Amino acid sequence: MRSGDLLNETASAVQTKYFLFAKTFLDYQISVTVHKAFNSCRGVVSDKELMMASEAEIVEGLSKQGVIATRRINIKRGNEIIPTKHVILTFS
Repeated sequence: MRSGDLLNETASAVQTKYFLFAKTFLDYQISVTVHKAFNSCRGVVSDKELMMASEAEIVEGLSKQGVIATRRINIKRGNEIIPTKHVILTFS
């Protein structure tokens, strides 16, 4: 990567586990973290009832299904920002 970081793809959960616990690699001190964007997926849900819930309430209500973040889709009419019934869900 441009920053000098190394991006490593693992083939299994076991391999990932071993890398996450690693402290050295070829006698170099290393820090291993999971890449947030590569280890999640997103989907859009649309429902009028979601208009009444905050993004935090939606995350709380759907956390058992793996939802880790939400973002409401807004539209702009003139100078006014209007929330819609559409919400982007991010899953871990």
